[in-house]
Amino acid sequence: MKKSSTIHFTELNVNRIQSLTDAVFAIVITILSLALVVPPGDTHFNHHHMIKTNIFSIWLNILFLMFVCLIPFSSGFLANYLNTTISVIIYSINLIMVSILHLAMLIYAWEKRFIDPHVDKNLYNNMRWRIILPTIVYVLIIPLAFLNKSWVVYLFLAPLFFQILFGRARKIGNEKL
Repeated sequence: MKKSSTIHFTELNVNRIQSLTDAVFAIVITILSLALVVPPGDTHFNHHHMIKTNIFSIWLNILFLMFVCLIPFSSGFLANYLNTTISVIIYSINLIMVSILHLAMLIYAWEKRFIDPHVDKNLYNNMRWRIILPTIVYVLIIPLAFLNKSWVVYLFLAPLFFQILFGRARKIGNEKL
């Protein structure tokens, strides 16, 4: 009798994914702090609202973390070559990919009902816009980079204002969102 080598995932532990994500963010933030570069936006709090996961959401998370891990390189490249078009474009593309994958994870988790039931439609929309608006800025920065103007790099600060405008205004239990 031959044993099947297929692995069946019936239910995957979301806590392990959250721990991996926290660890990767801790490493990336440590690297960024050593370089004294401000990380973009608030990207990883949404992971802590997930209550379930599956293999597809794990792969989305892995791709997301891959691009998060590139942020120290792209921000360092930008810091060293501040007035070059290519450094601005590379940093923008990196942030665009992080944002797109973050949005994809959020939408997928919402559609599959993998998010904590206390997260209502209004909060979900707020989380989406906190990803979409900065992404629009990052996309707009790319053509502006060809102007070779020093002020273009300051546009990377604009998403911080979106985080303030669409900030965590609501609480779930004792946990602030």
